Amino acid sequence: MTSIGQREKRTSPEPLAALLGLARRLPGPWHTSSSNIAMEPVVVRAAETEWRVNVHAYAVRNHLTDPRQVEVTVGLTISTDRLPTGPAGRARATRWQRHLAKRLAALGYEGRWGRSPDGPFAHFHRKLRRVSEVPAAIRRLQRMRF
Repeated sequence: MTSIGQREKRTSPEPLAALLGLARRLPGPWHTSSSNIAMEPVVVRAAETEWRVNVHAYAVRNHLTDPRQVEVTVGLTISTDRLPTGPAGRARATRWQRHLAKRLAALGYEGRWGRSPDGPFAHFHRKLRRVSEVPAAIRRLQRMRF
């Protein structure tokens, strides 16, 4: 058992990292096709609501037109399964959603709010030029005040 902030020591590679390691031992020419990393979800409280926020980064190779070209994206999903009760609480949540969408757009993110069977859901993403830009983009998202 681990406490918060500690990680279990592993003697073998994590399964996803192990798959990448297989490529050099398999017959035939292999290359990476895509990569996706995601932070552990965090819960933020805004507009009388607890929102789950998931931050991720994704890179995918363009096999169709130019295999040297890689598209890099940083994004976040935001969701809740419990909105405030009453019209005033729901109105505050709606205003917060609009305000957050505008703030993310000002940082270059595209996306929108929608509804899932569980409640409000949003996905915002931003294309980057290089993988080296990912850490700075993630830090900017982490500094955002919700």
